[in-house]
Amino acid sequence: MTNKTLQSFLKEVFQLTVEKCTQEFSDQFLYIKRERERILNNSWKEIPKSEKMPGMKKIIFKEIDFDTIITHSKHFISDIKVYLQLINKLAKVSIKYAQFTKATNLLIEITKNKDADNILVAKSFRTLSNICFNNGDSDSSIKYLNKSTLLFKKENDSFGILQNKIAFGVIQVNNGQPSEGKLIFLEAQQMSSQHDNHFLKVQIFSNLGNVCSQLGDFDESMGYYQSALDILKSKDNPRQRARLLHNIAINYKIKQDYGKASAYLTKCIKLAKENNDVYQKGLSYLEQSEVKARMGELSESNALVMTTFQIFSELQAKSEIAEVYKILGLINRKGKNFNVAMSYYENSKRINKEDNNHLNLGETYLEIGKFYEDTGNRDLSVENYQSALKEFQFIEANARVTQTEQALSNLTI
Repeated sequence: MTNKTLQSFLKEVFQLTVEKCTQEFSDQFLYIKRERERILNNSWKEIPKSEKMPGMKKIIFKEIDFDTIITHSKHFISDIKVYLQLINKLAKVSIKYAQFTKATNLLIEITKNKDADNILVAKSFRTLSNICFNNGDSDSSIKYLNKSTLLFKKENDSFGILQNKIAFGVIQVNNGQPSEGKLIFLEAQQMSSQHDNHFLKVQIFSNLGNVCSQLGDFDESMGYYQSALDILKSKDNPRQRARLLHNIAINYKIKQDYGKASAYLTKCIKLAKENNDVYQKGLSYLEQSEVKARMGELSESNALVMTTFQIFSELQAKSEIAEVYKILGLINRKGKNFNVAMSYYENSKRINKEDNNHLNLGETYLEIGKFYEDTGNRDLSVENYQSALKEFQFIEANARVTQTEQALSNLTI
């Protein structure tokens, strides 16, 4: 996290905490902060220059600020339930700034507190499930989601159960069962009629759009996306709108309509920046870098992908880093830097194999197949196209299956 982003994160954390605590908390925290930094500044001079890294002091000081806010806020809130609600809000802010370890620690604190009500604990388990899912840990994601669902059922909370059903559908799709996932989303759509919640319906329509896109049903996919957009026209939820625009862009990218894909990603990036949504900004930069590379704009693509690399390296997001390597391979293949390109492709392939990420692995095999096609090695091209085909068939990524079959067909002409 850059120093500027870290400052924004801590400012938001501090403001939320002050709202729930007394002015005395604010005064005491700022006093402790001044004294602590005075002492640490003196200590810092004793560290050998060879051991210092640029910006390290500011990052350390800010990390201490966060821990201090969390530790001392508890002493200024007499009602434990109010404190736990604050912790939940701070966890959400942490996720927004892609501080997943901080969010996890805060959420676990809620789940272990005997005074926390079941609904808050159930929501915390669901958020923990989402974090694990984003980190590629499907088993832990399902474990937390099951715990969450049990508590929602205990409290007869049909809305919470419905939200968890959607999350289960997403996991099914990610685990290579998109048809089963689609059935879950359709069932959730029927259940949603019992709840007057626009944003939940947007979430269902978005997921239906995503799975239809994966299955190659682009017209149906765009219909669901449009339904979601229609709801959001009169609602103010920039984060949800950014995710939806991002998904629409991917749809156009798969259809090789790169102009429209780029236009939607530009809108998405603008929203992500305005909302300080670091993770979404990184994802959209990643997609935009690929789109620009396929449009032949290699210099711009390279600048975008290197920015993305910095974001996801700081977040230690392996799956996204694998995609960065794939795009770096694509840029260098198009630039005819073939040795460098293959080095990047191999990095991407290794990470995707480790993560058992069938979609991304299939896309990397597809790129390697094109690499060997460009360099005149037909046998290796066919071998990699066939490997890509197996990965896409396994997860029913029909649009990619068709694309790969066409590439194999072209080699035999």
